[in-house]
Order: sequence, then C-alpha cells, then structure tokens
Amino acid sequence: MQSNDIYEELQTNFIEYAAACNTDRAIPDAKSGLKPVTRRILWSAFKQGHTSSKPHVKSARITGEVISSLHPHGDVSVYDALVRLSQDWVMRYPLIDFHGNNGNITGDGAAHMRYTEARLSKLTEDGLLAGIKKKNVDFIPNYDEQEEEPTTLPALFPNLLCNPNMGIGVAMSCNFAPHNLQEVEQAINDYLDGEEPYLPGPDFPTGGIIVNGEDIPAIMEKGRGSIKIRGKYKIERRNIVFYEIPYGLTIERILEDVNNACEKEKIDGIAEVRDESDKNGLRIVIECRRGVPAEEIVEQLFQKTCLESSFSYNQVALVDKTPSLLNLKDCIKIYVNHNLECIVREANYDFEKTQAREHIVKGLLKALEDIDNIISLIKKSKDAGDAKVNLISHYNFSEEQAQAIIDMKLGRLANLEKIELEQEACDLKNKKDELETLINNKDTQEKELRSRLRVLVEKYGDKRRTEILSNEVVEIF
Repeated sequence: MQSNDIYEELQTNFIEYAAACNTDRAIPDAKSGLKPVTRRILWSAFKQGHTSSKPHVKSARITGEVISSLHPHGDVSVYDALVRLSQDWVMRYPLIDFHGNNGNITGDGAAHMRYTEARLSKLTEDGLLAGIKKKNVDFIPNYDEQEEEPTTLPALFPNLLCNPNMGIGVAMSCNFAPHNLQEVEQAINDYLDGEEPYLPGPDFPTGGIIVNGEDIPAIMEKGRGSIKIRGKYKIERRNIVFYEIPYGLTIERILEDVNNACEKEKIDGIAEVRDESDKNGLRIVIECRRGVPAEEIVEQLFQKTCLESSFSYNQVALVDKTPSLLNLKDCIKIYVNHNLECIVREANYDFEKTQAREHIVKGLLKALEDIDNIISLIKKSKDAGDAKVNLISHYNFSEEQAQAIIDMKLGRLANLEKIELEQEACDLKNKKDELETLINNKDTQEKELRSRLRVLVEKYGDKRRTEILSNEVVEIF
C-alpha cells in the first residue's frame, strides 16, 4: 500500500472514529439530555421491570443486562454511569434509586457492583419513560439486531436543563449545569406564551453561592460562559465552618488544597483544618489562630483555594445526531417540539385502540339483535374457526367482531346488557372526539404539555439551593 493510500485510510478511519465517539459516547441527546450509556441503563432497567415499586436488584445484574443486549462496551463504564445517576451530590435530580455504598462527597468511591443494589427512581418512570409503551418515540435494532432500543426517551422531565452533563469527545466537549425544576417550568411556560425564556442561573445540588450573577443572562443567550461559585460558611468563635461547597469538589480535595496553601505560606493564620461532616450534613472546620480575624482568612481562602471555583457552561448537545451549541431558547424549543410530538403519537396510539374497541362494541350491539340464533349457530359449528366463518357469512361481521364474539363465554354472551354497551359506545365516541382534537389542535397539545409538566413539578419540584449574587453585592459580602 502506498503512503497516500495509508494517509487516506487513516484519515477516513479517524473521522469515523471521531464521529462515533462524539455521537455514541460523549455528547448527550438534546431531547432527553442523556448519553447513549445512560439512556440504555434506564431503558434496560425499565424493560426488565426494575422499577421503583419493585425490590432493588444487584447492580451487577443491571450492568450485565445493559452490556449483554444494548451497550457493547466494558462493565466498568456502565456501572460508573449507573452510580453517577444515583449520587445526590452530583445529580440535582437523581434518576437511580440506590442501595449500598455509592461513594460520597468526601471523595470515596462506590463499592463494587456485586455489593450494591439499584432500581429506577420514581422520577425516571414519571418523567423520562412515561408513555413509552404507547410508541411515542422511535425504536431501532440494538447492536446485534436481536432486540430493539429507543433512539431517545419521551423526557417530559427537562433533564437536559435540570441535571448536569459533562462529556469530552474528539475536538469537542460539553458541560451542562443543573437548574431548578420549578424555574425551568416557568421558562418553558414563558416560551409557550411567546415570551423570551429566562432562568436565574444554575442550581447545584451542593448549594453554594454564585458571585457573578450579572453574567448569567449573557451565558443563557450564548450557551457558553463561566460562573464563579463560593462555598457557604458561618463563623463560630475562631472557627470558619463551611457547610456548602462549590459544585464538583470533594471534601478531600478542599482539605488538601487548604493544607497546601498553608504549607506554601499562601495563607497565614490557620491553626487546623478538619472534616467534621456526619449524617446531619457537610461540615468543614477551619480553625484560625488566636488574634487572626476570621473574615480576613475567609477572603484569602476564596482567593487562594478552590473554595471559590469556576464552572464553565458549554451547552453542546446532539440535534438530529449533529453536535450543536445551544442557548436556553434552543434547549426549550427542542424540549417543547419533542414533547408535542410524543403527545401526538400517544394520542394516535390511544385513538387506534379506542377505534378498535368501538368497532367490537358495535359488533356486540349488532349481535344482541339476534342473540339466540347467534348462540345456536355457534353451538352447531364444528369448531371456533367454523363458527367464525358462519358468523361472517350469516351476519356480515368483520373478522375482528366475529373473533370477539367467539372469544366470549356463551353464558356471558347470553347476558350482554344493551344499555351498558350503548353507554360504552357513547363513551368511546366521546373519547375519540377528544383524541382527534388533541391530534389536530396545537393549542390543545400545548395545554396538555403544560398540564403534564405541572403535575410533574408539583410532585418533584423543590426550592433553590444555590444563592446568586452580583459582584456589587460581593464587595459588601
């Protein structure tokens, strides 16, 4: 092979590798806010029945099911993703309900998958998988074409904006901050009202204080930018006690950083640094030397340690398999369009089921007009197949109607109530009319979306944890 051929081959292979890495591993889907591995974990657990109403199962079982049928990669990466979905100091709204050691904010790792148990959280079922049995999303064959998997999830829960997401691909990366569900709902409603959507800023599971709040509107408009987060503290005599820390840090990292700053004499006046965190909450104690004002030490800590850190927005997600930089309005537009499509597909599914049942009820009403002769005809028939043919030929029933009559026990068939069937037929007609309106009227679809989202927010929404300040306020602070 000539050198030019080798160069072209390498170039082609690298481009294909880069595309696969970005679209199949590193970058989340804009509709659901999930990477392929997390989507497959949630779908596999749902398909296997590991739901919130069932007992927890071994994490190794869920991991094995994912790699055996959906995700042709190593078990370590799948289990790590499973654990992350359960960590309430990482995820603003955890998607996995975990039993056992899933690590901690101190910096310890999770126990091995054979020692832990997991199942879906109720939020995942209500917010990411609701309606999927009604074929409201597309399915494709899995990697060995023996099963099918969804290309995305219905995602009524705006996961792309409400949970963090970080990925490093080839020549690109992404970093989404978590936001408060109640505030995201308001932004979605603003968009549906034709107004410019607005979010106050990120809401991290670890709390903290954002000190450059005036930069957030520009970040929301561009999809890129950086915010500064400080830990929250209180002063107890000579002790500075941090009870909230910047997102993404561990207690171990903070203790190490503060001790290093003291050893290198970047900070002078600290007597001791210790971790007093327990089940009641996080507590990092920094003891000041006698005669040293605690407020001065606090300012040095923010200037010279990670107790003030940066978080960089880089809202890159896959839009129709294409990595795209999204601002807030783009994210909400994709969310709304996806959910309206899911609503229409669910309505079409229900309409077909309702129409099929209405057809059967009409057949039963028709059968009531000559029920004695129909029962006699069925009794005289050689078998079920012969009875079906006779019903179709004598009464002009459709195959579905004839089969429904044959499937009923003769005693039940003889006792059919005309009034009940007529009422059911009326109810089915009304339901069809409602579904037709939902399918054909965009205002009705948007009303349905608002209603569904409101129910979800009432159930899972909570108060903001992260405080937002501007630089002007920080000077006083």
